[in-house]
Amino acid sequence: MMQYKRFGKSTLSTSRIALGSWIGFSKETINKEKAKLFEYAYQRGINHFDTASNYGGREAELIIGNSLEFVPKDDIILATKYFWPLTTDNPETLLGQSVASIKRIHNGITYSLKKLRVQSLDIVYINSWKDTDNMQETVIALKRELNRGRILYYGLSNFTKEQLTRWLNVAEKHGLEDPVVIQMPFSVMNRKPVFDILEIIQKKNIGLMVFQVLHGGILSGKYKDLSRENFPKDSRLAKFDAFADAYFNEGKKEDSDVFVNWAISEGLNPAEAAISWVLRKSFVTGVIAGVQTEGQLESWISALQLELTSEQTIAIDNLFGPNKVN
Repeated sequence: MMQYKRFGKSTLSTSRIALGSWIGFSKETINKEKAKLFEYAYQRGINHFDTASNYGGREAELIIGNSLEFVPKDDIILATKYFWPLTTDNPETLLGQSVASIKRIHNGITYSLKKLRVQSLDIVYINSWKDTDNMQETVIALKRELNRGRILYYGLSNFTKEQLTRWLNVAEKHGLEDPVVIQMPFSVMNRKPVFDILEIIQKKNIGLMVFQVLHGGILSGKYKDLSRENFPKDSRLAKFDAFADAYFNEGKKEDSDVFVNWAISEGLNPAEAAISWVLRKSFVTGVIAGVQTEGQLESWISALQLELTSEQTIAIDNLFGPNKVN
């Protein structure tokens, strides 16, 4: 059974598992297959769908809009985000406009609404802040869009402690409410980014959605004892060299093997144990699942029901420690 939790001090409730769209959404994606996955997720109680303006070669929002065409929009949360350099092949923005600019955010929201087939966006994230950008302008842009009703809530993603502190100060100065949610990477093997900002979000009562919970898939155990030459053909590490470079090197493989071997020794499914450990953290609102099949999604849902013992939780806590970053 699906579980739900509010974003911090807001009354907006998300399923503890959100369906992500970073991997596997592109011009080559067959919409019918994705529509089936989204329909299945909705039937299993997932009400939160996460995307971004540039995911899937800028096609993910369109695919999601088509896939969720017949789903009651009042029942779901659609979250998108804006970031990364702009290029001449992106019709949604003007060449040279920073993600932080009023014009960039205005244009981005206009096109997201069109692609997702909605009148308003539930959550808009500003992601991967560049310190050369004008934070004041971005705050003003979001405040305008909130007042216009084109977005209902906003969030921040991949902000450092220093950037988050500065944002909250600038937002307060300009009368912008706090973000309803922060989105950050968090896993057994990568804890420091969240623990760096934890005191702030707990004090402010801000929700926390986390991604990369399986650390590129290597915490699932399916890459154990494998080399890059014999990855499963349908795996993301086999399909995307950048993923393999980022997540499958000697140090990370050694760390993942430590966890996977421990989980197996406890009679646990490594993937479900890794997901469950994250979900049991009281400061985590929900996790973003980057799955491609119904079977993979079921593994995430099963992790909701997995009750790690206190001894098992402490054992995982002590495997790497709070300052672990990978």
